[in-house]
Amino acid sequence: MDITRFRSVDDADVMGQSGDKIGEIEEKLVDGSGNPVAAGIEVGGFLDPGIDDVVIMLSDMTFEVDAYRTATTEGQLQSLPARDD
Repeated sequence: MDITRFRSVDDADVMGQSGDKIGEIEEKLVDGSGNPVAAGIEVGGFLDPGIDDVVIMLSDMTFEVDAYRTATTEGQLQSLPARDD
């Protein structure tokens, strides 16, 4: 196994369609079989004191170079229920 191609996605940026950072991956979530299916995304931040973690399905994102990209807007992410971990 060649592990040189592996990289951590903890704290990876989540970018919107326009290329703006709309969140950051805090953790990957697995189903009952241990398969990664979703991610806990930290939304809010520097100018928004209400930092929350929300869940978005991995199928709603693509990985490009060093960040995840999604068609989900920052407003849509912020309207999702907060995840308590």
